[in-house]
Amino acid sequence: MGNSKAKNGGGDSQSADTQAGSAQQDLTQLRDILFGQAQQQLTERIDMVEKQLAEQVATLTDSIEKGFATLNASLRETEKALSQQITQTDTKQDDNYTQLMKITDGLQSSLEMAESAAKSDTQSLENHMVQEMDKLDAQIAANIAQLQEKLSKVTSELSNTKTDRKTLAELLATMATNLVTDKS
Repeated sequence: MGNSKAKNGGGDSQSADTQAGSAQQDLTQLRDILFGQAQQQLTERIDMVEKQLAEQVATLTDSIEKGFATLNASLRETEKALSQQITQTDTKQDDNYTQLMKITDGLQSSLEMAESAAKSDTQSLENHMVQEMDKLDAQIAANIAQLQEKLSKVTSELSNTKTDRKTLAELLATMATNLVTDKS
């Protein structure tokens, strides 16, 4: 008998579990009956919202990726254009610098040649002026000698002929005029 009680005691616990499971099932069925359609609609609506949200996120993601790609491409093009512009500017500056250096070298050479030519011309002009001054000095000395000789002649003639002072003054004035004429 003790065994049958143990069996029954074990059976009671199984039957209680079965009854609880059955009650749970009944509750689930009742819930399905009462809320099943609403829950199904809510689940469908949640699934639809999730699907729409996923589609919108995907569309937005694609749009953002395309925008970034376009922006990235634009930035690359701008960078490339600016790089080319910088390269061209550098090349122009290098060319201008080279050209300026050539012009500077040419001007330096021309300046040195002009300076050398000016020194040569100055020396030549100085030599020519010295020669002309020597010629003029010689000519003036010769004229002075002639005048002294004429004066001596006239003085001796005057002494010899004892011409009066008036004639002597006229002769001296004529000589002075001749001297001025000879100088020019």
